[in-house]
Amino acid sequence: MNLLNLINAIILIIGVPSIITACICVGRKLQILDSLKEYIDKYDLPKISFRTDCLWKKSFGESDSPLRLKAEYKKILESSNLDEQIKVKENELIQFVQNLKPFDELDAQTVIDQNINEIVKWFDLADFRKKVYDGGLSVETVPLLINLYLYEIIIPELKFPEIKE
Repeated sequence: MNLLNLINAIILIIGVPSIITACICVGRKLQILDSLKEYIDKYDLPKISFRTDCLWKKSFGESDSPLRLKAEYKKILESSNLDEQIKVKENELIQFVQNLKPFDELDAQTVIDQNINEIVKWFDLADFRKKVYDGGLSVETVPLLINLYLYEIIIPELKFPEIKE
């Protein structure tokens, strides 16, 4: 029994301090995570995201309202025949946006923005992506360019009531 008591004592001497040390280390890591969360919470990430989105759109769009795709980027869209694909599905796209019940043109832009990753799945983008790449643009611009083009095509067809002054 003496050997068993010795093993038990060694486990207690090594095990308990190891568990305490592990708990202290985990506690410190959690404290670091809390500090990072507080730091991140100081910044309004949705506002930063919105501002970044606005900058992207202005670099590819012609005007602020209604925002239109610049001619140079529209040529990429047309040369890849993506504009033809969009024309074929135009009624479906209009219905899709109408079903989300935007109450005005700006809300329709938001609806298109929020659903663009779903909408781009409706199209064969292989040729368009190749032309975007050949044009020196990044992959992130693919949905953005389609997004801006859809503003031009869909929003005028939604027929929102005129605002009376």
